[in-house]
Amino acid sequence: MIYFTSDHHFGHTNIIQYCNRPFKDTLEMDVVMIQRWNAVVQPDDVVYYLGDFTLKGWIAFLEYRMELNGIINFLYLPHHHDGSWQKTKKTYKTDEYIRQGSVIMVEDTLIILSHFPFEVWDRSHYNSLHLHGHCHGNSPSIFLNRHDVGVDNWDYTPITLEQIMNSH
Repeated sequence: MIYFTSDHHFGHTNIIQYCNRPFKDTLEMDVVMIQRWNAVVQPDDVVYYLGDFTLKGWIAFLEYRMELNGIINFLYLPHHHDGSWQKTKKTYKTDEYIRQGSVIMVEDTLIILSHFPFEVWDRSHYNSLHLHGHCHGNSPSIFLNRHDVGVDNWDYTPITLEQIMNSH
């Protein structure tokens, strides 16, 4: 199975207030998001992670990552929130880095991946999809094929292409 997600902000106290998340503190937030992730993602599933995993460094990243199921393709954004751990250029087990604007094919659907939303993207006029994060549900799309896969939009859980397509 293939999943998409972004913007967990593990360990980030202020994100609770910024995004009006329903958690009393980061411990509760992190535990709930890890539980929801592992409730849907199996160990051999693939997850495309589109940025803002944690502001913390490499050791904290590993602690969070070891708790999560799946093989994760992390969007490489070393100048952004994930920079403190991504600058090491290390990965965890079979995880990999993907580039901003990566193009993948899932179930005969061309998908363009980025952290930030694009107004136009590769083959946008030919029904390709653009999946992104960053907006935390605060940027409604006027584009039918552009979707914010951030956890604030999806009950703090990674989602499938089918869920995205059924959200219209």
